[in-house]
Amino acid sequence: ELLQQVYTTGNTVRASERPMQLPRQKGTETVYLNFVYEPFREGDGSVSGIICVATDVSEQVLFRKKVEESEQNFRNLVEQAPVAMNVVMGPNYVMEIVNPSMLEILGKRREEILHKPAFESMPELRNQGFEALLQYVYKTGKRISANEHRMQFVRDGKTVTRYLNYVYEPLKGSNGKVQGLMAVALDVTEQVTARRKIEESSEELQLAIEVANLGTFRLDILRNQAAYSQRVMDWFGF
Repeated sequence: ELLQQVYTTGNTVRASERPMQLPRQKGTETVYLNFVYEPFREGDGSVSGIICVATDVSEQVLFRKKVEESEQNFRNLVEQAPVAMNVVMGPNYVMEIVNPSMLEILGKRREEILHKPAFESMPELRNQGFEALLQYVYKTGKRISANEHRMQFVRDGKTVTRYLNYVYEPLKGSNGKVQGLMAVALDVTEQVTARRKIEESSEELQLAIEVANLGTFRLDILRNQAAYSQRVMDWFGF
């Protein structure tokens, strides 16, 4: 049909990465071709034939498909991860992938931040030192991690404080240069808040003991051991 089209119309036909089934030693094989069908004209301008020029680009196409498949698998891994993850690319930190857990932490809808520079869609993070952290990872290729890091996010116009364990991991291309960053985060706000309440209660209890000049002791019945505060020790002369 293509040959007939060129022959009857005199128009050139071009195709890129056109799949074709060709017989090979091991049977029929799919190859990908770039080709041009050019009308061959006589002196009077009439078409008397067709010049065919083709290039086999199967290797490039198959390699690209493998890369695309690998990228899709990576995207699926991030999207389905049980922890919060996102990927930013380039020196402007454009948000390329973000999973539901990370959206929950950030308090954002996907369309608000996806394919946008991170610090344009979330400017509140810039003033908390995160731009400098990302620049460090991007320029040095070294990982950065932190535990119970205090962060503030803007949700529905209100500032919310959260505590996160996170890792920023550089993503390098085939040339070894950093092309982007992957963030993995875990929201530990509830644990931090609970621990701080316990610490505050312990401090308040200790303060009450000191103000009232009380002595305290602790008995471990199973181990047959006892521990005494210094005030009890002083009272009994130990």
